[in-house]
Amino acid sequence: MNDNQDFNQLYRDVSENIAAAMDDLSKLSVSNTEGQERLDSMKKTLREMQAGFDAELEFLEANAEWEKFTMAFIGETNAGKSTIIESLRILFNESSRRKLIEDNQNNVDELAQKLQAHASRAEKALADSFHKHARGVEAVRQDCGALQTILAEEAAERVRVEQKAASSRVKRNLIFGSVAGALVGASVASALFLTLGG
Repeated sequence: MNDNQDFNQLYRDVSENIAAAMDDLSKLSVSNTEGQERLDSMKKTLREMQAGFDAELEFLEANAEWEKFTMAFIGETNAGKSTIIESLRILFNESSRRKLIEDNQNNVDELAQKLQAHASRAEKALADSFHKHARGVEAVRQDCGALQTILAEEAAERVRVEQKAASSRVKRNLIFGSVAGALVGASVASALFLTLGG
């Protein structure tokens, strides 16, 4: 099949698809008035599109030079012009597009290798950083445990010192009380002795 036949078939397919859509719409039955008006409007628009398309098709079949075909697309930004052009390039398997895809596939493979290498380096750096910080956290945890033990020992030592100091004070007070009691007892005894015996 040559390019001329390909284009003719493409145009016929589009025309047949519009006719099929109109046929499907004609089979629809809508009971409310607004729905019927919208359905009629859609049918009218499709008939107009098909009539215009068929007229353009007849003109192109009679006048187009199929060896080199040039088309222009105009429209607003984001209207889909580039999408249509790329679709046509895919549809007709354009050789320059095939070469571009092959070249880009090589670039994609190279980029994938670079990306994988970069991901591996990033993964290693993250793992190293994690291990470094994990070791630091473990060291702090061990230091906290050791500090807790030291503080507990210091608290126990303070309690022993306080108990010893309290015990010494009690002993001193007992000795002082005993001495004072003995002195008072001796004084009282002397006074009694002097008073009674004397």
